Amino acid sequence: MDEEQRKAWEDWVDGLAKIEDRPQVAFPPSLILAADAELTRLRARVAKLERVVEAAKECDRQYFYNNDDDYDDVAYDCAMKKLRAALSAKEKAEGALCSAKEALKVVGFQDSSPCPHELAEKRLRDQGADDKRVFFYERQFYVLSNFSAFSLEWNGKRFDTSEAAYHWEKFPNHSDIRQQIWDAPSAHAALKIAEKYKDYRRTDWENVRVDIMRDILRAKAQQHEYVRQKLLETGDRELIENSWRDGFWGWHPNGEGRNMLGKLWMEIRAELRRRAGEAG
Repeated sequence: MDEEQRKAWEDWVDGLAKIEDRPQVAFPPSLILAADAELTRLRARVAKLERVVEAAKECDRQYFYNNDDDYDDVAYDCAMKKLRAALSAKEKAEGALCSAKEALKVVGFQDSSPCPHELAEKRLRDQGADDKRVFFYERQFYVLSNFSAFSLEWNGKRFDTSEAAYHWEKFPNHSDIRQQIWDAPSAHAALKIAEKYKDYRRTDWENVRVDIMRDILRAKAQQHEYVRQKLLETGDRELIENSWRDGFWGWHPNGEGRNMLGKLWMEIRAELRRRAGEAG
């Protein structure tokens, strides 16, 4: 598909989305073959990005289970950056693919392969999920993860991620450690700094960490419309951070973790709905 055809295709899909009586929309016959090629291209891109995501996730697992001084932190950070970029690009590609399939369906072009979103739901069901739960650790709702790349204005400072802001709060009496966390190049690096200095964190941390995390998540939702949108898209389903790392904030490998991050997001989702109801 050349640039002129791509522009015509995108304009047609955008216009289609604005018309309620879709079957009456005329599809330019000259674009049918080009649209089919675009469908194939997008499907290949989704598959490629899925491989990138899986490779980065495997690196994450290896780091978690082999966390020693010989492990290459630089390589790990690079892999995780690729993971976050791939997840973002994959979501866009999946959206474009589903739009293309919907457009072709309107003009009677049959394509029996399922949309990526349908495949994602099937994977969740295969992994024990159902229509009552949402797993958001490196999945469709990755935006709810503290590692997702949504900056945060917090206590007069701008953090690249909510993860960094959370660890920064551990050291109110150590400005040098706070500065290192604020300067950290990634969420993972901020985590590693906090772990390195864990003996210096505030003495009441275990008692205040949930309230601090709740306020950080509220701020993230308030500052990013897309986060609010994705949170509300979860409907009434239970939100689960199915992390193999953490039995307090996440679900842990055996599914017996406390899932506190998921519980806090459900609180905030309820708050958003309540405010929307009051405004309406």
